[in-house]
Amino acid sequence: MKVLRPTAKALIVHDGKFLALWCAECKALELPGGGMEFGETAKCTVIREVYEETKLKVAVTKLIDTWDLIKDDLHITGVIYLCKIEGTCEIVLSDEHGSYRWLDLDVNIVAEHVHSAFKNQIIKYIEGESQ
Repeated sequence: MKVLRPTAKALIVHDGKFLALWCAECKALELPGGGMEFGETAKCTVIREVYEETKLKVAVTKLIDTWDLIKDDLHITGVIYLCKIEGTCEIVLSDEHGSYRWLDLDVNIVAEHVHSAFKNQIIKYIEGESQ
């Protein structure tokens, strides 16, 4: 059975760095976020998912881009929102992720460390911000 899974991810920028979570399943760093629930907007999804995964409260500031990952019979399609932290910056990870890192907003770091599904979108954001 072919499955389509809509998702929303957060590019959380704080003090010139962005938050990346270790995904053991895909063996790469990814952005916080996850799958939409029925009746939920993409913005509500990213706010809920970030809180579930990190206990961070965030506000969405703008839509950055869309992304797709197609693998076998699974098609994940999603949006990436730029988010800012509201309140404390203390991270408490869920069992879904083993660790986290604050990475510099640097094209080379993103190219080397971030999951291929949304690597190009983050690089495009960084390059657009530097102009």
